[in-house]
Amino acid sequence: MINTEELPLSKAKQIIRLHTKKYRQQSRLFLIEGVRGVNQAIQQKNLSLKYLVTQEDTNREIIEVASLIREINIYKTTTDEFNRISATETNQGVLLVAEIPDIISFDNITPKKYPFILIADGIRDPGNLGTMYRTAAWLGVDAIISAEKTVELFNPKCIRSTAGAIGSIPFSECLLESHLPELRKRGYEIVALGLNEEAISLYDFNPKRGTALITGNEAHGLSDAAKQFAKSIYIPGNTYKVESLNASVAASLAISHIKNNMNPKTN
Repeated sequence: MINTEELPLSKAKQIIRLHTKKYRQQSRLFLIEGVRGVNQAIQQKNLSLKYLVTQEDTNREIIEVASLIREINIYKTTTDEFNRISATETNQGVLLVAEIPDIISFDNITPKKYPFILIADGIRDPGNLGTMYRTAAWLGVDAIISAEKTVELFNPKCIRSTAGAIGSIPFSECLLESHLPELRKRGYEIVALGLNEEAISLYDFNPKRGTALITGNEAHGLSDAAKQFAKSIYIPGNTYKVESLNASVAASLAISHIKNNMNPKTN
């Protein structure tokens, strides 16, 4: 028999506080909501899960899987209470509280250990960042780095967009102006999605083992530091004269090409 307890008031208050970035950073905890995200997270070995909350007697299958795979406390609550603590307007009656994984030290990022890294340069839309993370996890990017002015990875909207992939890829943070030259010294070839006179087609770019791909802000493009230290690549096309590609779509195309064409023998 699966034992579920009533959600304590202290836990309900904690979940509501986790809607804020400040408390997530202080507590090193974050929320995962929705059937798909919770199911994936339960099976994600790299995530440390604290407890699961379900709305009344819904989502019995998730509860059963969680009790079999993970040793975590399972709480239930009323529909009204769940709606109060949820970070989503249209929730699915299930959420997890998990620990934020440790950030990898920038000093440990090398081409040998992390051959292909993705750098988010001022990405502000949490949906875009979450989708980039999900795509990077699917295609096998080795690490993701958030640069300054990039939305927090553990923002609830960003987490939902990862569809449960969060925790599958090592991540770090950096200051582009100081860290891009250091990555170059370590042997990374730094490329950025952008368009200028020197830009080359993505499909003419032959990536080596040790590539750092930068994706820029949705509205304003690349930062000055990225423009200074990175080689520009662009995605050819625009047959029907659309304004631009969505940032996460552009990143997906570039990630796929680089991952499929990276020469493992090149250092």
